[in-house]
Amino acid sequence: MQVSPATLEAPDCQDGVDHDRVAMVRSCITPIAEAEDLGELFRLLGDPTRLRILSSLIEAGELSVGAIAQVVDTNETKVSQALRLLRNAGVVKNRRSGRTIFYRLNDAHVRLVLGLSLEHVHRTAAETLPRIGEANSLSIAGKSGERLTSVAEVEAITGVGLAGDRHAGNAARQVSIQSLSELAAASERLGRTISADQTRRNITIDAGELPRERGQRLFLGDAELEVFSDAPPCELMTEIIGKGARRALKKLAGIHCRVINGGAIRVGDELLLGRPAA
Repeated sequence: MQVSPATLEAPDCQDGVDHDRVAMVRSCITPIAEAEDLGELFRLLGDPTRLRILSSLIEAGELSVGAIAQVVDTNETKVSQALRLLRNAGVVKNRRSGRTIFYRLNDAHVRLVLGLSLEHVHRTAAETLPRIGEANSLSIAGKSGERLTSVAEVEAITGVGLAGDRHAGNAARQVSIQSLSELAAASERLGRTISADQTRRNITIDAGELPRERGQRLFLGDAELEVFSDAPPCELMTEIIGKGARRALKKLAGIHCRVINGGAIRVGDELLLGRPAA
């Protein structure tokens, strides 16, 4: 039951307390026992590793313990301990197939709670985190050496990369990002224009200096990324751009990132600077 705004108007009473209103609200709020159970659930979910495990199950539907350990970059013992706690709380359920145990979310309510929580985190991040720039273009290629295809939207998959891209599944360079302002600086070094498509990066932002510290978190659209390394210019760029390209593009050819939390990325989405991973 929700108390109407009219009911909650300031009372005309001597001690400043509308006792009828207090009684009505007391009858509507969560009982103590349920509040304690809810508090235990939130404490259980207040662990980053458990949250990443649940995020992996949201993306994949069902995974084995070994697969989860690889996705969240931790050992199977820690994953098993976390899953036992989550199973006891009714958050996940499992099934056995031979010697392998597979886990999935217990029901749609768990997915809803996590989805709303992540939406809140992303919205809060968008309001408070520093802005680097916005996505000017998105490109993917199905195979190495294949011509890049420009897209208006692409799905980033947790622990994998961009759907349909050649680097999906690569542990080190799942997503590559470059900045037009850094390309302009490289062009000035070289003495001729280097276009965004010549460097074969997935995402080009309109401006801004890209962070190169490993572990730095970035938010782009609905996805959360983690900087893995600087993206050094390769010999192929010399073939495409010409002599002197590698020297001109040093520390200006973009960055490689991993997908920490998947989601849609669209042209026009803002690239936001998050906090470095602990």
